[in-house]
Amino acid sequence: MVESSVLAKIRKLLKLAADPANAYEAALAAERAQELLFRHKLEMADVSDDPLSDVVEVDRPYIFVPWRKMLAAVLAKYNFCRLLEWPGGMKFIGTKPDVETVLYLYAYLSRTIFRLSREGWAARVADLTDPLLGRHPALLEDRAEQEWLESFRIGAVEVIGLRLQKQRDTQDALARYDARKSNEPGLVKATSALQAWDGMLSRYIHDKYGPVHQVEDTETSINMDGFTQGVKTAKNLPLSRGVGSGVDRGRIDG
Repeated sequence: MVESSVLAKIRKLLKLAADPANAYEAALAAERAQELLFRHKLEMADVSDDPLSDVVEVDRPYIFVPWRKMLAAVLAKYNFCRLLEWPGGMKFIGTKPDVETVLYLYAYLSRTIFRLSREGWAARVADLTDPLLGRHPALLEDRAEQEWLESFRIGAVEVIGLRLQKQRDTQDALARYDARKSNEPGLVKATSALQAWDGMLSRYIHDKYGPVHQVEDTETSINMDGFTQGVKTAKNLPLSRGVGSGVDRGRIDG
């Protein structure tokens, strides 16, 4: 009979192997788990836990502002979560650490983008205001300020999405390279951990809720100057999770 400590160790390795946040460590864990399975003549059914048992669902108030909804959707997509839209609110679905990361980044980035857009508009007004002639006609058009601010914020969100996609693509490329270089079956299998997790989460949502609306994008009118300034500003915004606790840090109590 296999010792419980061995089973626990294999389960821990399998759980790490299913973690899409670090493809390289997942690959190494999968390889080590396979070695232990072979050594103790075990099968996956003897030790594996359901990876979806760690999935949590966090409800939040409905997000009405288009750019904020886009930001939440982008952060969920590239942090291995899903964002569902309900008549009464929004639902973030993923593992607890991933959902906490999304909620933290959303709180931080939404505040930061809002503040930077106001600062950008103030600078634009200063640039287009003559001491004698007053404000430029472009500043006096109906909804000029609101459209510029909204476009700035959408531009910032677009860049954040592109940056996160680039990070994901880089992780995938490194994992595939390590798999080919090592020529180990366990590593090759683990390089698809990201895609496998996405597929499992999609099936989880479909099986539980059926066809529901997953937030991906939204359409709105664009002021190109505001959009361009938002793009430039967001290129250097930090996208990693900071250190802290509580609601502002995305912590899920319980």
